[in-house]
Amino acid sequence: TRAFRSLPRRYFDLGDYSPAIDYQSDKYSAGLLLNPIEPVVVYANWAQSLEPNTSAARDLFGNSFMPQEGEGREAGVRLDLYRGKVYLAAAVFENELENLVENSALSDINAIWNNDYINTVRPNYRNNALTGNNSDVSTRLSDGYEIELWTNLTKGWSLQAGWANVDNTFTRRVEGSKAYINQNLSAWEQLAASDPEIATRIAAP
Repeated sequence: TRAFRSLPRRYFDLGDYSPAIDYQSDKYSAGLLLNPIEPVVVYANWAQSLEPNTSAARDLFGNSFMPQEGEGREAGVRLDLYRGKVYLAAAVFENELENLVENSALSDINAIWNNDYINTVRPNYRNNALTGNNSDVSTRLSDGYEIELWTNLTKGWSLQAGWANVDNTFTRRVEGSKAYINQNLSAWEQLAASDPEIATRIAAP
């Protein structure tokens, strides 16, 4: 058995980006490796990750994004056959990644603020339009399994083949856009109720 190890504290100074973000967090990992019988190796590991969002992307309000934080788990088995000439491995895994940058609902939101008809009824309504970037964050959950086969044909040649199946699911998506829409939804609903034409334009910006 070989096992637990702790990663040192990581500190990321993102002061080169405005507005600045100073972020400090402890991240850990642990692993287990067993060799119950000679040709069989069983393993499992768990790890946390932290990576700064170094792109120039900003949220709807022009703020920098927090670092991407992740957590992963994997377990598998490996068979060493023919005195190490052939290896067969299979594993299952699950990974969660937070603060993954993707497109926001900026264009649809501003389509309401900038609509010509609405601005005729409500002059200067377009002054509410957002001027930030078209980016938001989501959380992605990935899970799946993989199989690998490799063999040493000669001292100078080896052959490797693999197959994996991965399923990606977004558990929380465009949280900033949803929060902004919920903040303004009541006012938009009142405006739509006052004029059928406005209701049509808000429903299909």
